[in-house]
Amino acid sequence: MNKKLGYGIGALAIALVIGFTAYQSNAAPTEPIVAASETEEVQETKEKTGENQDPFAGVLSIEEVKQIALTEFEGKVTEIELDKDDGGLIYEVELRDGTHEAEIELDAMTGEIIEVEIEQDDDRWDD
Repeated sequence: MNKKLGYGIGALAIALVIGFTAYQSNAAPTEPIVAASETEEVQETKEKTGENQDPFAGVLSIEEVKQIALTEFEGKVTEIELDKDDGGLIYEVELRDGTHEAEIELDAMTGEIIEVEIEQDDDRWDD
């Protein structure tokens, strides 16, 4: 009985491998496999509705953001993060000058300063 079960499982495994290989090789080698969501009709619809636009188009570069932040607080930039906030994009910039730490939020498109927080640097005792 165990021998028959072993043969059955082996035959099933072989059939699955052959079936999977046949499924994978149904595309011509020079023809790219295109997902259903990327058909021409879907792309045309996205272009008409504006969905195909890059959500990061017009966002300030990291260097621009550093320069803006350094005009508000002289120090070393330790972290820059791009976040969504209320449907818009903002940069959160963290800076340190040795005794103080600043967190500056600015609009990622315009560079307008949204918020500046300066605190005593408590992390310097952790080093």
